[in-house]
Amino acid sequence: APAFSNPLFWLDGAWQSRRDYEAQLKKVKPERVLLDFESQTHQSDWQRATNDFLSPGSITFPVEDGNRVMYASVANLSGWDTWRKAIHNLGDDKAIFSLRAKGGPNTSQLAVELQERDGSRWIATVPIKPEWETYSLWPEEFHYWKDNPSVGRGRPGDQVRFSQVTHIIVGLAYTHTALPHGPHEYWIDDVGTLPDTLSSSLRMEELPPLDGLHPEYK
Repeated sequence: APAFSNPLFWLDGAWQSRRDYEAQLKKVKPERVLLDFESQTHQSDWQRATNDFLSPGSITFPVEDGNRVMYASVANLSGWDTWRKAIHNLGDDKAIFSLRAKGGPNTSQLAVELQERDGSRWIATVPIKPEWETYSLWPEEFHYWKDNPSVGRGRPGDQVRFSQVTHIIVGLAYTHTALPHGPHEYWIDDVGTLPDTLSSSLRMEELPPLDGLHPEYK
């Protein structure tokens, strides 16, 4: 295997890989929870966007295992179907984005978009399962989407700035989720951020080049 392809880091008294660290994050609730759907504020003011308003789509807020969650469904996905809400104080720019999610039998991916104050759009694709699971996303996992009014964004090295996020969009879109036509459903809960205790040391692309070792193509 290439050098540094599976680096280990000393954390909490043990050597851990990034995969170990991500497994731990699945057990941690966000330090800053923006949406847990327990209050009316979290349930209101969601706006639907879709290529086909003739296809029924809705959101409800049922209780599962003692927690109120958001449930979304669309009768016939044929392009995109998403839900948008204004949010504030998402977190530090170097934080980790976190949410719990699960999907119906046809829904194995979920698109999560963050929109900044300048209009820039950043979208991550989350592989979801039929069972509840916590998913953690680093800022670099949100990819710039050029269809927006911002100026000078999306250049090499640029990434989403959590401190500037004003809206979140969740849903399904053929541009970002590989899903079949037809009915779809998904659930989300505990949307927020938590601190990245490994900081930038975990990101191998920040290591200085070492001839014959890193990066692999050298």
